[in-house]
Amino acid sequence: LDRNHDGNVSRAEFEAAMAQGQQQGSYAAPTTYAAPSYTTGAPTVTYGAPQGVTYGAPTMTYGAAAPAQYSYASPPTYAAPTTTYAAPATYAAPATYAAPTTYAAPSTYA
Repeated sequence: LDRNHDGNVSRAEFEAAMAQGQQQGSYAAPTTYAAPSYTTGAPTVTYGAPQGVTYGAPTMTYGAAAPAQYSYASPPTYAAPTTTYAAPATYAAPATYAAPTTYAAPSTYA
């Protein structure tokens, strides 16, 4: 902004700087894109007699279900939780402090 480096921006220097920001810039030519190309053709389809299919009932085997196996054991035993008690806390006697110090009035000078 300060063209003559005198430490002040004059009105002419300011207007020149503002006019410089309004100038039209140069731009490159716009990019041109080509249309995409498509290649199509008829799909290849082959027709023929269907493969051999065999129909029949599925083979099933039936029988009695195996009996369920159960095992019974004695019920678990539970013990009462262990509780430990301690003696109550002891505290020291509160501290005692000396009486506050009093001061004599300052002497006056005549």
